Amino acid sequence: MELAPCKTGNHPRLIFTRVQPERLHEEGWALYCLSAMRFWSNPETQDIICDIGKKEENYELEFIKMNQALYPIYKRAGRAGGLPLHSALIERGGSGLLLVASGGVGKSTCCRRIPYPWRPLCDDEVLILLDKDKTYKAYPFPTWSDYIWRRSQKTWNVGEAVGVSAIFFLERFDKDEIITIEQGRAAALISTSAQQGLFRNRQGVDIRRQIVFRKIFFQNACSLARAIPAFILRVSPNNGKFWENMEEALCSIKV
Repeated sequence: MELAPCKTGNHPRLIFTRVQPERLHEEGWALYCLSAMRFWSNPETQDIICDIGKKEENYELEFIKMNQALYPIYKRAGRAGGLPLHSALIERGGSGLLLVASGGVGKSTCCRRIPYPWRPLCDDEVLILLDKDKTYKAYPFPTWSDYIWRRSQKTWNVGEAVGVSAIFFLERFDKDEIITIEQGRAAALISTSAQQGLFRNRQGVDIRRQIVFRKIFFQNACSLARAIPAFILRVSPNNGKFWENMEEALCSIKV
């Protein structure tokens, strides 16, 4: 992911190993598994041991492992008020704008079509974190499907975070249109997207853990919806200028 090195300090660590550490059971470590990854946790430390197994000749499986390695990061982000979202991220003038939608609705298409000075930072997955000053920042994440199924060489700058100014929920429609929505509906849509972000491509998460994090993400979604204005952004399949509707929405926020 081309992350810059940093000093460990007192931060929790993800420790990756290809040697199966079976004896950890004897030292108080508990095991939980996804379809391609195994994780060990211990109540005496916040570190997580990630057992990625032997190096695979299967190109796609190596990227699935990398994707699933984010699972403990997303869990910790949730406990700190954050959310993973199935969303594109657009930057303009230092502000981050989320384009939230399920696969196939048009996030990538909007990122390709939107002109300068709008700038796409990613087109599929975003991690939202609550900063020390209680503001929300969005971090662009890889488009995993591009690597797993298309062997793409395209990358996004994962280290470039921006403050979140508005949330747009994409819908396909016969004409471009913008609609302001109430906080309750926005919270429900954010929560659904967050669950997609956590569990997508991470088969094997047991039901009990899913229930716990569905509750956490719903609470976080409600907080995000109270703090950030949200809109339905309807985008037509023709060559309409949907970004003009986004500009209209941003102007209404400033007023």
